Amino acid sequence: EAEMCDRVGIVDHGKLIAIGPPGDLIRDHIGPEGNLEDVFIKLTGRDLRDDVATVRDRMVSCAQRGGEHTR
Repeated sequence: EAEMCDRVGIVDHGKLIAIGPPGDLIRDHIGPEGNLEDVFIKLTGRDLRDDVATVRDRMVSCAQRGGEHTR
């Protein structure tokens, strides 16, 4: 959905770290084969902080990737 926006911002720990048209952010930070999630991960190091994500964060992330959350 964000790819359809005129501009998007990437926020990390309350600080705006990148803003611009989605295509420009992807091109500048990842390359033509990337997407906004790749940009977010590259700029924030999110994969390094996954171990401190809340249970809700992990459930939302799993659902966004089309997965199923079970107990």
